[in-house]
Amino acid sequence: MMSSLAKNRFSFVLILALICLLLPWENIAMAQAGSPPPSPSATCTSESIFDIDPDPGDDGIMTQIVSYLKDVLNDASERLFEGITGNASFQKAVSAAMILFITIYGVMFTFGIVPLRFADALIRLIKFAIIWALMTDGWAFFNEYAVKFFNDGTDDLINAVTTIAFGGDPTAPAAGDPSPFRYLDAVAAQVFSSKMLVALMGAFSTGPFGLLVGGLLGLSLGVFLMAFIQALYTYGLSLVAKALLFGIAPIIFVFLLFERTKNIFTGWVNQLIHFSLLPILLFAFFSFFIVLMQEAVDNILDVELCWEGFHAIEGSPENLEGWRFIPEDKDGNPIGTGATDWSWEGAISCLENNPGGDCPDFPLNFIDILAFLILSYIAWKFSDLVQMIAAELSSTALLADRLHFGGDTGNGGISKVSNLFGR
Repeated sequence: MMSSLAKNRFSFVLILALICLLLPWENIAMAQAGSPPPSPSATCTSESIFDIDPDPGDDGIMTQIVSYLKDVLNDASERLFEGITGNASFQKAVSAAMILFITIYGVMFTFGIVPLRFADALIRLIKFAIIWALMTDGWAFFNEYAVKFFNDGTDDLINAVTTIAFGGDPTAPAAGDPSPFRYLDAVAAQVFSSKMLVALMGAFSTGPFGLLVGGLLGLSLGVFLMAFIQALYTYGLSLVAKALLFGIAPIIFVFLLFERTKNIFTGWVNQLIHFSLLPILLFAFFSFFIVLMQEAVDNILDVELCWEGFHAIEGSPENLEGWRFIPEDKDGNPIGTGATDWSWEGAISCLENNPGGDCPDFPLNFIDILAFLILSYIAWKFSDLVQMIAAELSSTALLADRLHFGGDTGNGGISKVSNLFGR
């Protein structure tokens, strides 16, 4: 409880710091006497330098971070795995365990404790073959059949669920090897673009109502950043955990030989399933929230701002410059000669010339920003629920052998899966 409270306080302070850093304090203190005409060479967000790449591809921030983590962790897993299998003391211990296993089985068969069955012999041969392959072929064998299954399988499922969430066809052939995070990278490129930051700075320099809208937009960006970091943290955690589990696999597989130690192997598999399900579920739900907030983000970025000069405080000979919204009518045509301040009723330049008239609303829609904030917060906090769901599913998957599937009650409720690991 206390750690959760401390984490929430830290997140709130981080978001507040982000808003304070982006807030143009010098513009807030100005008493503006009017707005001069825009300069012909003024820079506006409609120019090509503010264009956002709709498909970042391998240049996406999440794709680059994940690729780096995979390269480092795969190398670490391989080194740990080969360090264990190549250790002379470990090789002697494995040989001793296999000899002990054969000896115990031979004694039990000699005294009639266990019958000689083809299924029993086949299961023991399979166990021997797996351990022998791990000790001889080493990482090449394990990487081909286990590492790729859990790592590449996780990415393929993330790719499928995100493609479906964004309206694509997961069965359609894709050019090259598309990143499973390409859709999320595209949205992140929009949210963290220079155009979004310009809209945030412009909101703070448009009067008191702009302070409120800018504060909410800054808070929304901060919450989305925390949700984005949480998604990266969850995926990174799963990669680190699986890398460690893959590295110690030679030790774990030896425990599969004996009935008393097979639960260690079962727990190892359980953890692999858990850390594979965790990012799949998280990105499935995260993609759903991203789709819901996509329209709000598009509406925020659809607003045009220009870098313009405006009058400074009285007595100052210099005009200050900043990002300013350009007022437009309902048809998108510019109103007046330049930027203006805004109130909750609309553009002040329009209200002065046409009191009570049909003046344009504040360029940033209040409802869009609220929707962006709420959905980002839900996506951020949903990670705790996803972890609980993944833990329950992974535990249920491997404890299902204790149930009476198919009416098999003659062995005390232990199914064929349990017998396979126990023999």
